Amino acid sequence: MGLDEVADIAFERGDAAVDATREPFGPPRLVDVALPFLSLATVTIPLPPLGTLGIDPNFLIPLPAFVIQPTAGVGSVTITVPNIPSLAGISIYGQALLIQYPTQDRLTNVTADVMWL
Repeated sequence: MGLDEVADIAFERGDAAVDATREPFGPPRLVDVALPFLSLATVTIPLPPLGTLGIDPNFLIPLPAFVIQPTAGVGSVTITVPNIPSLAGISIYGQALLIQYPTQDRLTNVTADVMWL
């Protein structure tokens, strides 16, 4: 079975877009909901049966949940990042909890990007 993943964190002119992709392999699912999170640091914390938490919960920033459409296998959320010069150059990491009905919920892999405002 392919891995589900947070495909990208992209920063552009004060907005950050977080995309999640569901690989088209594995059992059919009625709905996939992504609960994305950002963090300023990484960790490796096993959380069976969900997988491994790869972003530091001490710096966790929850983002709005979104549905991953079954036909496209892709969903995204865009947030506005304040235009504060001190944020430029900060590394940020993303991970999502995928709620996959009727199969097992799980954590995605971690993706990283650098903020450029």
